[in-house]
Amino acid sequence: MWRRRAVSKAIVAAIPFLAGCSRGIGGQPDSVPVEVTNESDASREYDLTITAAGVDDDLLSMGGSLSPGARSTGEFEVADPNATYAVRVAMAGEEWSEEIDGSGLRSVTVGIEAATVTIATSKT
Repeated sequence: MWRRRAVSKAIVAAIPFLAGCSRGIGGQPDSVPVEVTNESDASREYDLTITAAGVDDDLLSMGGSLSPGARSTGEFEVADPNATYAVRVAMAGEEWSEEIDGSGLRSVTVGIEAATVTIATSKT
């Protein structure tokens, strides 16, 4: 009987830790940093917006001109750790977009190249 209680207590004690695994080690941050880098050999004009998918309000809006190798940074607040975010980048009359899962999201990086844009994330 005492073994059953010990096992039950161990399982109950482990539940909060196991539940935290779905949100990543250390939990979800309050904000997520965003970095845009011009990886091309010419200056590039860009506009970036991040919204919660299906919502029109911008969580982050940044843009401007970046010289070759230059970086621009920003961050957006995480309202819901399980939300899906839409990242949109407009450059030279073209637009790239990608939906990213907010669970465990730690950072968003955008690489601007001569004819394309790469959107990447890091997660825990």
